Amino acid sequence: MGPFGDRPALGMGVVVVGVLAVALAACGGATEDSAHHHHHHDPVIDDPGSRIDEHKLGAGWEDRCDLGFNTANFNETTHLVQSGEQAHVHGDVGRATFSLDMWADIFVDESLGMTIPQVIADLRSKDIYRRHVLGGVLTHTLDPDPWTPMTDPVQCAALAGELAEARAAAARYPTVADALAAGFVQGDTYYAGLGVHYQNWNFADPFSAAHPDQLLYAGADPDSPLVGLSYVVSQPGGEPPEGFIGDNDHWHRHLSFCLDMAHGQVNLRSDVLSPDECAALGGTYVRNADLWMLHVWVEPGCESDWGIFSSANPHLPYLPEGVRLGPGCNSGKTAADPLELDDRGTGPAVR
Repeated sequence: MGPFGDRPALGMGVVVVGVLAVALAACGGATEDSAHHHHHHDPVIDDPGSRIDEHKLGAGWEDRCDLGFNTANFNETTHLVQSGEQAHVHGDVGRATFSLDMWADIFVDESLGMTIPQVIADLRSKDIYRRHVLGGVLTHTLDPDPWTPMTDPVQCAALAGELAEARAAAARYPTVADALAAGFVQGDTYYAGLGVHYQNWNFADPFSAAHPDQLLYAGADPDSPLVGLSYVVSQPGGEPPEGFIGDNDHWHRHLSFCLDMAHGQVNLRSDVLSPDECAALGGTYVRNADLWMLHVWVEPGCESDWGIFSSANPHLPYLPEGVRLGPGCNSGKTAADPLELDDRGTGPAVR
C-alpha cells in the first residue's frame, strides 16, 4: 500500500473521485434475452458445516488458513486460482457477458412485489439503469470471484486483522444519518448489487482498512442501514493498487464519470454516457485513469456469496418504487451480530 501519488488540486480531486455506481471489469458483449430463468439469489450447498468437499475446497485444503474469510457457499462454488493463473480478473468497466434476463434472475426478489418479467419491462423503460446492467457497470459477472488459496498463517493473520478493522469501521456508521454526521455525502442512487454510496475524501489518502472512503447503504433515507464498505485509491500506470493483504482484493475502475457539479459532485452516471449525453443531463464529463475501487462486505446479513471483496453482492436486490430494505440486507441483523462465515478449517475468521 502507498500514498495517493500525483493528485490534482483538491477541488478537481473531489470532482474526479466524487462518483459511484461501482462495477467491474470487462468481458465480451451482452444481449437482452426474452427467455426466462428460474429465480435464485445465491449458490446453495447441502449442509456446508457438516462435511468437507476436498474437490471444491482444493487439494491440500487442510493447509489453507483462509476459509474463515468467506461464506461456506463461496468456498464451495468459487474457482480456485492455481499457480500461474491470473488472479485479478477485474479492471476496467466494460461490456458484460450476460443478458438482462440472466441478471434479473439473480437480482430480482419477487417477495418485494415485482416478478422478473415486470422488472425486465421496468428496466427497459429506464434506459440508463438498463445500460448500467448490460454495460457491466453494476457487475461484469454473475459468478463468485476467483480466489487464490492462502496457506501462510502469518499472511492469514494479517488479513484477518485488516478485515477486523474494516468490520469495526462499518459498526461506526450503522445508518445514513451516522454517515452524514461524520461528514460523508451521497455519491449516487441505489443500484441492485451495490446499494447507495456515501463518500468522505478525508479518508482517501492513503489506503487504510480502518478508514473506508465510502459507505454503502440500502437506501438514502436517514435510517437506511449499512450494507458494506468501499475503498478508493489513486494508482497511476494502469495497474491496480496494493490494498488488503494477499491477492484476492480485485480492484476495478471506471474510465469516465458524469458528475452533477451543481449538487455536490453527485455521480449522475458512470461509464455508459458519452460526453454529449452527460452534458444533456446537466452533468460534467470527467475521464478517469487512476482511481481504483474495491468493495468489502463485512456487515452481518450482507455477507456476499460472491466473495468478501466482490464488486457486487447478490443480497442487494432490485428495489421496486417505494420498497426499502431493512437492516442486514433484510435479514434483521445488525452490527452486533456475528458474521456468518465458513467455520470449517483452523485459520482465523472475522466475526
